[in-house]
Amino acid sequence: MGIVLLCDFDGTIIDIDTLRFLLGKFSKGNWRTIIKQYEQGEITIEECLRILWSKIHITKHVILRELEKAASIRPNFNNLIKYCRLHDIPFIICSAGLDFIISHLLDLTGYRHQIKIVTLKTKYQNNRIMITFPKLLDNTSIDFKEDLVKYYKRNGYTVFFIGDGISDYNAALKADFSFTVKDSELTIFCKKRGIPHQEINDFKDVIDVIQDISVSNCEYGAD
Repeated sequence: MGIVLLCDFDGTIIDIDTLRFLLGKFSKGNWRTIIKQYEQGEITIEECLRILWSKIHITKHVILRELEKAASIRPNFNNLIKYCRLHDIPFIICSAGLDFIISHLLDLTGYRHQIKIVTLKTKYQNNRIMITFPKLLDNTSIDFKEDLVKYYKRNGYTVFFIGDGISDYNAALKADFSFTVKDSELTIFCKKRGIPHQEINDFKDVIDVIQDISVSNCEYGAD
């Protein structure tokens, strides 16, 4: 079936974690304790994110206004999307971020409607953010990112994953190959576990690796 490229959003496509940014700017509670509990395996990612997003009581307008000023798209993102389209490589964002944030920031790139997004769905209730997680396709999956990797592998794809954080660990373990943001938590994790990966600074690094693999496969097939 060829290659499929799954990509995280916060800290990967953009250079900040939107939730931590908003918590730092608008939350007065001790939200870092919740993150520590997740990092230590005391609570699930679902429990962690439900608690943290419930601490942010601002409107969509304010959220998007602040993130527009703070977030930057990682270099060569547009070129990666063009490359994937040219070579019929499905590019899918799988993120524990929020749907309206991702859609809005992608609109600024001009490629929003060319990208499939699997992420948290949101609704507002009394100015509070309520979140719903993607439904698992395999009930044995630990989280929806790992679930997506397993789904495409079952369907014959070679799965490349791009990420940076703790919520990407399980997907990186199951993917055929992972790209990790340089010096990120995911890079450290992959080094400790001996997981094959390529550190990246921008998306040109991803294009270069995929091109090399494609050329090698063609040469092998020609023998």
